[in-house]
Amino acid sequence: MSLLRALGRLLNPRADLSRLRRTRPPDEVPERRVRLRHVLLNFPLLVGGFVVLALFLLVLFGPLLAPENPYLHGRRVLEYREGTFYRPPFPPSPEHPLGTDELGRDTLSMLLYGTRNTLVAAAFITMTRLALGLILGGLAGWYEGRLIDRAVTAAVQVLASLPMVLVAMIVIFALDIRRGLPVFIVALCVIGWGEIGQYVRAEFIRIKKEPFLDSGRVIGLTPLQLAVRHVLPNILPALIVITLLEMGAVLMILGELGFLGVYIGGGISIQVDDFARRQYFTVPEWGAMMAGSRAWARSRPWMILYPALAFFIAVTGFNLLGEGLRRLIERGSFNTGVLLGWRSLVAAGLISAASVYVILTLGPAPSYRHLAQQIRAEDLMRHVQFLASPDLEGRGVGTEGARRAAEYIRDEFVSYGLTAWLDEVEVTLVDPVEPPELALLDGEGGVVRTFTRIADFGESVERHGGSGEAEGPVTLVLFHPSEARRPPSLETYARYRGLDLRGRVVMLIAGNAPFDFETEAMIRGAEGVLIVSTDVYPRDQILSEEDLGRPELPVLRIAPETADAILAADGLQVADLLAEAEELEVPWVARDLSAWVRMRVALGLPRPVALLNVLALLDGADAALADDLVVVSAHYDGPGRGLDGTLYPGANENGTGVATMLEIARLWQEQSFQPRRSVLFAAWAGGDLQYSGAHAFLDRPGFVGVYRFSAVIHLDRLGGEGPGLVVRQVSGLNKLLDLFTASAGRLGVPVGQGGRVFHPYQELFQGRNGTLIVTWGDPDPALAEDTAERVNADHLSRAAQVVNLTLITAAHEPRY
Repeated sequence: MSLLRALGRLLNPRADLSRLRRTRPPDEVPERRVRLRHVLLNFPLLVGGFVVLALFLLVLFGPLLAPENPYLHGRRVLEYREGTFYRPPFPPSPEHPLGTDELGRDTLSMLLYGTRNTLVAAAFITMTRLALGLILGGLAGWYEGRLIDRAVTAAVQVLASLPMVLVAMIVIFALDIRRGLPVFIVALCVIGWGEIGQYVRAEFIRIKKEPFLDSGRVIGLTPLQLAVRHVLPNILPALIVITLLEMGAVLMILGELGFLGVYIGGGISIQVDDFARRQYFTVPEWGAMMAGSRAWARSRPWMILYPALAFFIAVTGFNLLGEGLRRLIERGSFNTGVLLGWRSLVAAGLISAASVYVILTLGPAPSYRHLAQQIRAEDLMRHVQFLASPDLEGRGVGTEGARRAAEYIRDEFVSYGLTAWLDEVEVTLVDPVEPPELALLDGEGGVVRTFTRIADFGESVERHGGSGEAEGPVTLVLFHPSEARRPPSLETYARYRGLDLRGRVVMLIAGNAPFDFETEAMIRGAEGVLIVSTDVYPRDQILSEEDLGRPELPVLRIAPETADAILAADGLQVADLLAEAEELEVPWVARDLSAWVRMRVALGLPRPVALLNVLALLDGADAALADDLVVVSAHYDGPGRGLDGTLYPGANENGTGVATMLEIARLWQEQSFQPRRSVLFAAWAGGDLQYSGAHAFLDRPGFVGVYRFSAVIHLDRLGGEGPGLVVRQVSGLNKLLDLFTASAGRLGVPVGQGGRVFHPYQELFQGRNGTLIVTWGDPDPALAEDTAERVNADHLSRAAQVVNLTLITAAHEPRY
């Protein structure tokens, strides 16, 4: 027998009797037909059908009719009308047709969104109850008197003896109410399938004794075929009625639980005074609305009236529809074969498509995505154009342009309604009095190639770095990896016995050389030091007064590409040298290179500089999570002007990161989005300094001691070219990284892992759920070409959307 034929025999409600001998048909029994007048005169069917249809349409389109989105709109503490301050709850008005709740949230909006959440929850619970009751009751009835029958009957009797609401509450809290809808489905199905199971068991026992089942056995039908083709069609009409009545029963218990304060999600805890907290719901659902308005039932009756009325209408509608169908079925025959017709299949397909749409748009995730996509590219570019304008002189550290940029950022935050302030930090800098020089020479002292400051190299005043000039051959010193981890000691000099660097420029690789080997190089007679590093931004900050009194020699940090150019004459590359270091059998090895270089650094006197951090705080709405801090940060100052007067606008580096932060803050405040966790928007000063404004912020105990760092995202160079976003996890768990990757996937933005730590402050913060550095591509500084016109507005907008969605979820969801 083919698979299709077997499936047809299983589902066809009519047995295949073609192999039986024809007999004389019995006298025909007149069929009772259902006519249109029976439907029109069936008052419960018409009213219940109208109510259920209206509810179905509200499930599909209700959120589109809501005045505001309750997932995003926060609470209103006060309203000012006609010279008077008012505190919520607000009575019905033109602005709020049904009034508001205690937090000022619009009741009509919550009812419309709650229709979807409440009815979908009830439908899932009802269908799961029906499936459990049908399967367990059918097995018990078919195998009457056996072990499974006794077990199911005993379970039904136990459940019937327990108080349903109390048991439901115990199960919900045991499974953690904060897990949402699945917990309610499990709890209400565990205790609610018994009555359906009893009915199905009784019907199976009755129908199993009917003579027509003997005919099925004669033609060779299996027990499963008998149950599906002959027993189920006989109880299907009653099951449809039971389903509708069960919807009403589930809605009733959801209302009862809600009135007792047990609702989907469990809500959030909000501090109402110095000693008390109140629980408020976050998922709009009718039962939750009743729980939130119970305390106001006498003084503000509209608060509890509307959700109670919604429950009443829905329960009445489903009960009336079930009663109407029962009357219709009793009046005439019900052909279950109609359910397999094309009209029924089309209707089932439409209902399934609508159900998929409802499920995909259920909960806060679609609202989060919609809010994330409201980023305005024109606003992003407006901020970038201001920060990169020539009037700000590249926003050099400690300059007037940087101060104006800081005040602009603060004023933007304040205009959005955020609490923002400037945080001053004192540092000491030393500036070159002439452009530092690094050149590759030939054997006769002629210049073969010159290198560019900031792009290829940068001077360093750390430890013994300072003014000086050196010209000579290069000696590469390579170390075994264990040497980099060895702390300085009195035996250090002896370890490098035989190392003679007199008259030479020494080359080291950052991370391979021991700490403070520059001192050892100077002792051994080196004229200058080249340190190979991916961070070649000038280090002109005096970190310790001890550095001012030390002997000096020129120290330059050079990019790996610059080092490769110097090593090329000997056929070497930095990557090969690092691999060679892993195989060393001695602590160190020195290699004289063919290259000659000239390096010159001339520095002025140290000067104090005031840095200005810009900080804006958005307090969390949930008292239980408000001490968790989500940090979104970017540094706002830039390279400024070169020593030759060249302007470095700093549009992508890092005007784009600041613009993204400002646009997210604007959008949140405009949409009244109020996260559960506190959010700190931080525009740091001195982003390229070894001790930046971010370092000073963390060193001050007051603010940092109050909060726990939950998640940190550093924004950097988001308007560059490249195939997609690049994210690097600096510390913490993978939760934030997974969330960021998922957010990019939802918005269709490519994302890869990797990237670099561009600035020292980006390694400081330790977010418990993760610390990320986000860029578009992995760009190098563009310096003079880093103008607003070269920023890719589409990449910047898409990056801002992904960052926005990640921050919305990280700041609002208790778990992610």
